[in-house]
Amino acid sequence: MPDDLWTQERRFWIEGAEEYRRHMDPGCVMVFAGRGILMGPDILAALRDAERWREVSFTGQTLYHSDDVAVLAYFATAVKAAGDYRAACSSTYHRSDTGAWALVSHHQSPLA
Repeated sequence: MPDDLWTQERRFWIEGAEEYRRHMDPGCVMVFAGRGILMGPDILAALRDAERWREVSFTGQTLYHSDDVAVLAYFATAVKAAGDYRAACSSTYHRSDTGAWALVSHHQSPLA
C-alpha cells in the first residue's frame, strides 16, 4: 500500500486532470500559496490548462497510515519549461469501503 501511494503521488504531479478525476475524492481540498484554497471541481478546472511537470523527485518522505487513512509528507523538486520548483508537501488519502484509496487533501508550501 505505501509504495502504491507514493507512485500515485508522483502521477498527480506529472499527469493531467484525468488522473485526478480517477483518484481524487470529489470533496478534496488543496491549499497553495499562490492560488489559495481549491475544492473538488475547482481543482480539476485549474488543472485543465496547467502545464504539467516533466519530472519530480521526493526527499524526506514520511508516511503515516492506518486501515483507512494515509498521510504522506515530503519535499518535492519539480521541473517544467517555466523552471524548477521546490516545496514542502503533504497529502492525505482515505480508503473507501471498496478498498480504493482517494486523495482527500493536498498542501504545498514553496521553498526558496
